[in-house]
Amino acid sequence: MSRDYIKHHTEGTMRELIAAKILMEQGYRISTPNFGACRYDIIAEKFPIFIRVQVKPLKPLSLSTETLQKWSVQAESNNKPYTNADCDVIMAINLESNNFAIVPIEKATGLFNISTHNTNTRRQYLNSFVGLEEVGGITV
Repeated sequence: MSRDYIKHHTEGTMRELIAAKILMEQGYRISTPNFGACRYDIIAEKFPIFIRVQVKPLKPLSLSTETLQKWSVQAESNNKPYTNADCDVIMAINLESNNFAIVPIEKATGLFNISTHNTNTRRQYLNSFVGLEEVGGITV
């Protein structure tokens, strides 16, 4: 195995653990798929609500400043964007800053940006749980 693969896999696992911790602090119980390829990483559950979460990197853009934060998220795998059939939200985690974003899949199309600028349509999802409230998950 190459060092790049090991680093990529390790960072992905760390993001998933941080996402699970953040969700657990909000009262969600966490499950993960055990077998086979899955288009989501975590199930966040507050019975009877189940939310399928795909965890991705939240990458800072070089234009960021102290007053304006700008982030990039790639909500796709193998050049295939995630859809409602795959997951309910994209939860992006930045390992260095502990910033996160939870974006409903309908508003997370392929490669997108999130910023704190007041004209950014996704700014409300940065470091908040609005995205979870909007999707409502699957009720059983």
